[in-house]
Amino acid sequence: MKVSKRLASSAVLSFILVFMLLAAPVSVGAEASKGPALTSPPPQETNTYILGAANKYLYGGNVLIESNGSLKVKCTAETIANQKVESMGIIFTLQRWTGTNWEDGPSVNLSDSNVSNLKGYANFEVKSGYYYRAKAVLWVSQGGIYEQSVVYSNSLLGS
Repeated sequence: MKVSKRLASSAVLSFILVFMLLAAPVSVGAEASKGPALTSPPPQETNTYILGAANKYLYGGNVLIESNGSLKVKCTAETIANQKVESMGIIFTLQRWTGTNWEDGPSVNLSDSNVSNLKGYANFEVKSGYYYRAKAVLWVSQGGIYEQSVVYSNSLLGS
């Protein structure tokens, strides 16, 4: 009798395990749900923030990219000066990974005067299956001095 109780217990446990595995919800990661990539992933070389210690006026800034709906991305950046300056700006450029290098795409320019920081964004359309990143040229101009720095966002797969 002991053997048949063990076999019955094992059978019940096996049934429960199989049922749990089959009934468990399947979750798909965000990257996997976007469809196949058409190129190999780009190298991880993120430089999303700068601190302009060598600059007289350009203090820092940052850039990021995020999905903004189907086949759209939103690039956000900020330029920071250590005082109010005559003018400052952000030049957004959407870049696409070819599998071997980053190619420049469309650009958007933003600028303002007599401010110490400028935060802005640009929306771009993307194609499914390609990796994209934002390139931002952050610049300030004060008293005939022009300073700039280039920052790059993380990359994301267009979907």
